[in-house]
Amino acid sequence: MLKSMILAAPALAWAGLAFAAMEDPKPKPAVECAEGKVYDEKTKTCIAPSNALLDDATLFVAGENFAKTGRYDEAIAALNEIRNANTAEVQTVLGYAIRKSGDFEEGLKHYAIALNLDPNHHLARAYLGMALIERGDPVGALAQLREIEARGGSDTYAHAELVRAIETGGAYR
Repeated sequence: MLKSMILAAPALAWAGLAFAAMEDPKPKPAVECAEGKVYDEKTKTCIAPSNALLDDATLFVAGENFAKTGRYDEAIAALNEIRNANTAEVQTVLGYAIRKSGDFEEGLKHYAIALNLDPNHHLARAYLGMALIERGDPVGALAQLREIEARGGSDTYAHAELVRAIETGGAYR
């Protein structure tokens, strides 16, 4: 049934093909550190995320990269140290890391916070859609895809990721 919904949606026809040419725009860390450590550009050393020397941008990049590489507990630790965590970006990545670490409902709460802060945050909608697939709600995931499209996100990484998740039933993520 889900496959037929996907095939019937003309906006999705090109998206699956275009995904292969798209790259994840997330920044890469300057230096790989030992487990639980974050590279600080100022001191040129790897330090604990709780160190007051680290600024929010450094903590966010570290948290995002930890999450991207499956190091969810480290991602949560870094993101929880961000002083101004009340942004859609931080809440989205925090929700992703928390959900992937096993606390599904808490992850959903962070996506809701992100979307309350910025209803047009495409990545929050994509991760929410992926979570809905995990929960067995492909119709809800498709609704999030439609929201991304309605909010001008058809040409985004987030859109392509959600299309791929819908097509694979979430198996790839």
